[in-house]
Amino acid sequence: MDRKLSRFFKAIEGNKVIRATHISLFGALWVKWYLHDRKNPMLVTRQELMQWSKIRSRKTYYKCMNDLVKFGHIKHKTSFNPLAKSEVKLL
Repeated sequence: MDRKLSRFFKAIEGNKVIRATHISLFGALWVKWYLHDRKNPMLVTRQELMQWSKIRSRKTYYKCMNDLVKFGHIKHKTSFNPLAKSEVKLL
């Protein structure tokens, strides 16, 4: 198993705040990172990540993304331009 993924699961083991949506979103980010030559940081779209992680609500998506930043699993630079991609770095 990849070290980033392994560290993530080890880190969330005792975290009672982490939900399935957080894990699903991190998984989608990891797949995106892995499929795109492990570029870190990488460019992502909300639509793509919501589709891959099966998150339907924008509110849930943004909460999970902000929580992953807060817990130190990712860095995220939001693009406020709907035509531009956001930047995410797996930590």
